[in-house]
Amino acid sequence: MRTRCPLLLALSAPACLSADPGTIVGNPGQMRVAVAPAHGLTLDGARLTVEELRFVACDGAEVAMPIEGSLDLIDPVLLQAPGGTWCGLHLDPAGPLLLDGAAPAGGRLMAELNLPAVDIAANQLQVDGGFIVVELGGPGWLNAQALGINGRDDVSIVPGDPLHDGLVEAISTLSAAYPDDGDGWVSDAERALGGGDTQQEDDDEDSDGDGQGAGSAVSGWNDGSPDGGRRNLWDDDGSRGFH
Repeated sequence: MRTRCPLLLALSAPACLSADPGTIVGNPGQMRVAVAPAHGLTLDGARLTVEELRFVACDGAEVAMPIEGSLDLIDPVLLQAPGGTWCGLHLDPAGPLLLDGAAPAGGRLMAELNLPAVDIAANQLQVDGGFIVVELGGPGWLNAQALGINGRDDVSIVPGDPLHDGLVEAISTLSAAYPDDGDGWVSDAERALGGGDTQQEDDDEDSDGDGQGAGSAVSGWNDGSPDGGRRNLWDDDGSRGFH
């Protein structure tokens, strides 16, 4: 069974969120749709026009949340999330994912990624008030070194470029939804509760056993820093950034 609920009405009309009483139960919460942190890059811009985001219950019932306009994935607004226990989400893009970032030495990344529909992992994610983060990609899915952003060299990635499909695959395979304490970033503890499998990424990249990730455009996010290359996605002033 599928229910459609305008996002702006989600909190004012909770009954709209019940696709199957007894299956989808809980108070509406709030969510941010964000891009996962990069490695060796500061993302200045990330925008995606989304037609619809569907929440999929563990018994297959769905709640469709139409989204109008373009989403800012760097400084995301709070959107309503339907109450319930969710085993997945399904995102239907209505346009390309546009990325703009810079490496410390000055080289820039400009990317236009044509995304297919994206199935987003969720590990029995419970929404009963509170916050969640829907994260596109995984930590370090954009890696400056692997993308060839060295020194002041600029890199532009468009459909047909050899790197394009790998980044699209990273979005398709690493995206996940996580519980959030309201600070807008996914901590290690929150990531462990979500749908992503970062342990496999660690194992794949640390093939030489030195504790350092090999680094790739898709993953390669362990830079040896105390937080393992993860970054707080929100600055102290409330703005979103990658440092």
